[in-house]
Amino acid sequence: MIKKTLGYILIIISIIVIYAYHSDDIRRSTEESKKINQYLVSNQTYDKQDEAILAILEIPKIKLKKPLYNIDSKLNNVNKNIEVLHESTMPNHENGSLILASHSGNSKISYFKNLNKLSINDELIIYYNKEKYIYKITNIYKANKTGSIELIRNPNKRVLSLITCDKSDRTKQVVYISELDYIESI
Repeated sequence: MIKKTLGYILIIISIIVIYAYHSDDIRRSTEESKKINQYLVSNQTYDKQDEAILAILEIPKIKLKKPLYNIDSKLNNVNKNIEVLHESTMPNHENGSLILASHSGNSKISYFKNLNKLSINDELIIYYNKEKYIYKITNIYKANKTGSIELIRNPNKRVLSLITCDKSDRTKQVVYISELDYIESI
């Protein structure tokens, strides 16, 4: 009887520990969902510069929907969120190039951990300035990890590029190039 009671107590303690460990993630995820929904409904940003949402990235195939923060925000950092690289132009620029980077590991900030499930013609979406920009992946390639990377893209197209580390080779990065397919008003 004592062993059975101890077993139940250990199970309950395990559940409490797991919930406590993940409750911060759950709270953050709920707050982020509220911010995304507010952005999509009203296209408003927040009063604080640090929290201003610039755009939203959605990748339906891997069920990713994350805010992108202003380039000068301290939240626009690969160690906190998906980073918009300074070389980027926004989707409304003719023949522009929006470049995003994120981790692909197993941590809480590895937002690009499932990009390896993507393939040519998969859809990427950017919500920006009351428009929905729908891109199709046209190229996936690896490049040496040197601190800079050459984007192999059509200069006559609007492009969205995703960059992350290669999970199987730490000396390489994987680049996903997508071209604008069409735009919808939201």
